[in-house]
Amino acid sequence: MYDRGVDIAEALRTGQGLSLSLSQDPTKKTTEDEQYKMLFKAELDDYMKRRRIYSDNKIKAYAFIWDRCAKAMQAKIQSRSDFESKVYDDPLELLDAICEHQ
Repeated sequence: MYDRGVDIAEALRTGQGLSLSLSQDPTKKTTEDEQYKMLFKAELDDYMKRRRIYSDNKIKAYAFIWDRCAKAMQAKIQSRSDFESKVYDDPLELLDAICEHQ
């Protein structure tokens, strides 16, 4: 979980997350701009790592739930017309499908 994770997502979406130096001194401005760029890159790298972890965990959660379904329930869910497009690899959709078939 991110503390205020929407902030970085919104900054990435809008391109408004990168700060630039307002200094009038060219040397100081260059130094501050480089610091801001390094900070932004670190935040972006962290965000991308968390996205990968989230995606991996989502698949693991799906597999965990799927493995606990009875074979008959799995067959019912697999026969749905939206299984491949909607349910497969989405643990929340899988839980909804299980509830519908109980």
